[in-house]
Amino acid sequence: MADPIPAVRILPMSTDEFPGPTDDRAQSHEEVQSQFFLSELPSRQGGRYYYRTKGLDAEPGTVVLFQYNNRIIASAVFNGREPFGEPEGLYHGALRFDVDSIRVFDPVGPEVLRDLWPEEFKGFGNAMAQLNADAYPEFQRRLTDIRAPMPLDRWNQRLDDSVTEALQRSAEERSSRLAKAPHFPNRVSVTAAVFERNPDVIAEVLTRAGGICEQCKCSAPFPRRSDGSPYLEVHHKKGLAKGGEDTVENAVALCPNCHRQAHYG
Repeated sequence: MADPIPAVRILPMSTDEFPGPTDDRAQSHEEVQSQFFLSELPSRQGGRYYYRTKGLDAEPGTVVLFQYNNRIIASAVFNGREPFGEPEGLYHGALRFDVDSIRVFDPVGPEVLRDLWPEEFKGFGNAMAQLNADAYPEFQRRLTDIRAPMPLDRWNQRLDDSVTEALQRSAEERSSRLAKAPHFPNRVSVTAAVFERNPDVIAEVLTRAGGICEQCKCSAPFPRRSDGSPYLEVHHKKGLAKGGEDTVENAVALCPNCHRQAHYG
C-alpha cells in the first residue's frame, strides 16, 4: 500500500525564468512542459528545481502542483529543500523532486481547485497555501493527457537514432551537391548597425554570475584562451533593438549554448 500523502502544495513559477524564442514573450504552457518538466528537470541530479528566494518548506512526500501563468501544468513529489551556503548567481537553493513522479497534463484552471478545495484555495500566487490531501485523488481523476518523462535509456536511443539519421541525410545531400558543377562563391559586402554596450554593465553581470550560467546553472564549459577563466556571454532579456535598456537588471550571463538557444530556441 502506498504511503499517505502528507499534503498538497502549489508552487508558483515566474514567467521571467522561462523566456520564449523572442524577447517579447514567455514560453507557453506546452513549451515549459516539454522542455523543462519532460526533459531538463528529470536530467538534473536529484531533480533539483532552483529557487530565488525562500523556495518551499514542506514535508517530504508532499505532492507539489506547479503553477505557471495561472494554470497548473505539472506535479511531482517533493523530496527536500537544499539551501545554498552562498547564492549561486540569482539562486539561493534548490528543491529536490522525485523524477519518477513528474507528470504533466492538460493545464488546469483555478475553477477546478476552487471546486475541490473551496476553503483552502485562495487563488494562485500563494506558495504558503496547503491543500488537504484527501481531495487529491479526485484531482488526479480529472486530469487529461497525462504524460511522464521518457526513461533515460529510451532518450539515449532516440537521440542516437536521430543523430544517425541526420548524419546520413547530410552525407547524401552533400554527395548530391558535390556531384553537380563546382560552386564558386560570390564576394559580397555587408553593412551592419550595432548598439554600443556599457562595459560596466557587462562586468557587473559577469561578477554576479560568478562563472555559473544563469540559465542552465552549470559552470561555464568554455575556458578563455588567455587565462583559463570561465567564458560567459551577456544577453539582454529585452533586446536593445526592441527598446530594452542596457542595465544589469535587463541582462543575464549565459554559456554559449544557452545564449544561442535564447536567440534561436
